[in-house]
Amino acid sequence: MSQDQNMLVKRLGVGDEILARQAISRLKTETPRDIMDDLEVEYLRHFLKCDNNYLIVAVIDEVPVGFVLAYRL
Repeated sequence: MSQDQNMLVKRLGVGDEILARQAISRLKTETPRDIMDDLEVEYLRHFLKCDNNYLIVAVIDEVPVGFVLAYRL
């Protein structure tokens, strides 16, 4: 990362469904394409609404560059 690039790291929540979809489709390349095509915004909204689910995304210049997915047990 160069000096002029600012990285934003945030836990996604309701309202971040599009960013979640972008991060997953861009970075989880081993996911079969048909699964990604069926990854609905409504499903992501439901997932992000749950306090036990964590999707943390790193973004540089509005492009997802990394993510971590976790569940509170």
